[in-house]
Amino acid sequence: EIYFNRLNTRGEKLGPDVRISSAPGFSLRPTLIELASARGQEYRLAWEDEREGTGGRIYGQRLGGAGELLGGNVELTPGGVDPTAPTLIAGQLRLGLLFNQSSSAGRELGFRSFDLELGTPTELVSLGAQNPDGAAIVANAGRFVVAWHVVLPNNRPGSQIWGAVLSEQGELLGAARPLTEEAQFARYPSLLALGDRLLLLWSEWRSDRFEIYSRELTPDLDPASEARLLTGASLEAYAPLPAFGPQGEVGVMFTGRSMQSREPQVFFTRLSCDPAVQSPVPR
Repeated sequence: EIYFNRLNTRGEKLGPDVRISSAPGFSLRPTLIELASARGQEYRLAWEDEREGTGGRIYGQRLGGAGELLGGNVELTPGGVDPTAPTLIAGQLRLGLLFNQSSSAGRELGFRSFDLELGTPTELVSLGAQNPDGAAIVANAGRFVVAWHVVLPNNRPGSQIWGAVLSEQGELLGAARPLTEEAQFARYPSLLALGDRLLLLWSEWRSDRFEIYSRELTPDLDPASEARLLTGASLEAYAPLPAFGPQGEVGVMFTGRSMQSREPQVFFTRLSCDPAVQSPVPR
């Protein structure tokens, strides 16, 4: 089942655990966001739920600022799509829900948006991604932006990172498109919203190992910079996770293997903006 609690900066619980789900079958892979409402700080939560038996659903829950339940569990997806791996994101006016779903061709990415109370759902939208993996979604300038890599029939990652843009009302704004040049393998994209542009990070195999690259994109996913290598020095690196720092810099946590230790470890680096560097592509 799904439980909720809040922690202070020392990792101490601020109250008793709150049980969110109570139904037959497993409840898995929760995704949580914080947002401001007319009632103050609140939380929205979504997760995989097997209470309906074969196929499952994604359910959601509203919580108040102190972790109290606001209403009951809400069904966010219909039957027949077998949704998994949900990610919930807050836009300017609506919430976006990204998930894997089944189709006649296999697995694909599905999307649906809701109002801030998890109501008024839009129709389900397919992003046209076949056998996707490692999908990331951000809200940027009144839109939702998604990036993913594909898995080939031989279970290896594809050669490019793909992306798509949706309106907050769930309209797909153009077909899915590649965001990187072709490489031997490309996987594990992540996105950071900058308003007038986006920062894309991903892991790419060149020569003999995976390394992490970055590039800027316009809100319409056109390239706004060349691909830049962020790692190196005989370090294999993958699965980057970016976040803003207190002074506007970008911290990047990633998994990697060094020459000194072949076991996977967590590494960290950071990026800062150099105003003297001009993008080679007009924004």
